[in-house]
Parts: sequence; C-alpha cells; structure tokens
Amino acid sequence: MFVRKIDVNLPDQSVIEYAAKLIDGGGVVVFPSDSCYGLAADATNRSAVERLYKIKQRPFDKQISCIFRDLEQIEQWTVVGKSQRKTLERNLPGPFTFVLQARVGCPLEGETVGVRIPDNSITRALAHTLGKPYTATSANISGEEVTYDLDEIFRNFERQIYQPDLILDAGKLPQYPTSAVVDIRKNRPVIIREGVAKVR
Repeated sequence: MFVRKIDVNLPDQSVIEYAAKLIDGGGVVVFPSDSCYGLAADATNRSAVERLYKIKQRPFDKQISCIFRDLEQIEQWTVVGKSQRKTLERNLPGPFTFVLQARVGCPLEGETVGVRIPDNSITRALAHTLGKPYTATSANISGEEVTYDLDEIFRNFERQIYQPDLILDAGKLPQYPTSAVVDIRKNRPVIIREGVAKVR
C-alpha cells in the first residue's frame, strides 16, 4: 500500500490525478470523505469492484453506493423524475446517499443505485478528474466500525492478501456520522439510515 499525503482543504491536484489514474486503471484507493475514510474503485469496472469486495470481505449480494460528479451524471445511471431531481438539487452536495432506480444498462448489478455527491473537496476533485462514478463504501472490513484513523486502516488491511493500492493520507478525520441513506424512488422519501442532516 502506497501512501500520499493530501490536504482536505486544499488538495494537491497532482495527487488527485495520480489517484484518479490508479482508479481508472482498476486500482482501489483509500480516500478521506465528508465522514470517514472510504474505498474508491471505478464503478464501471466489474473486476475492480469485485476486488474491492474482496478487500472489504463484503458479501457480493450487498450493494455499495457511488460518488458522482453532478446531477447529469446521476441521470445517466438512474431514473430521475421531477420529484427526485428537486430532492437531489435541494440536498446535494451534502451528507446523503439517495437510493434511485437503476437505468437499463447501468454497469452496477442490482435494481437500485445509491448516489452521493459529498460536500468535500477531495471527493469532488476525484469525481471531476476521473470523469466517471466511483465507489463510496467505507474503508473497513465488512461489519466492523467505520474508520477515521489511518492506524486502523493499516491494521485492517496490512496482513490481507487483497489490499488497497494507495492511501490518501489526510490524518485523523473528525468523527462525523455516516451519510443518511434515503430511498427517493417514490415521491415520499423513506429513511433507511438516519444521518447528521435531514432531507429538505
């Protein structure tokens, strides 16, 4: 696992480009998000996503959410009606994962997609540089606590066969709650997991 330092407030574009190149090539990168550290893989690359599942030791039938560049990119992957678009426009960027119906031909398996646009300079820079959605799952072993500290990440992954290729080191992150998960496929939002913010 290679490590590159990064500033959460003013990320070095050369580091972002290096991380994006690794992700684009099928690599898995640990990155600081608006809550905890996450694992990024190219969501359009099935083998990369499968490797991420092996790193997390996550069952393959459990879906993962993705980070998108903007609403237009979300609409390429999911069914977004007028009601859904208004909800997305009011709440993103923000600490939410919104569940939407997957479009026919969406690269991810499953009927739904969890979409995110965090209010975070690193995740947004990665999304714009990579140009396609990437996974937003937390950088921990499946079923264990989410990770805010790099020491925990090394303990989690250093002895495993499958490991991330790169860690973007932003130091110890503030322990913000994970994103709220909200199903907005129908007109009335359904809260699946409470978060730090309420849907507007």
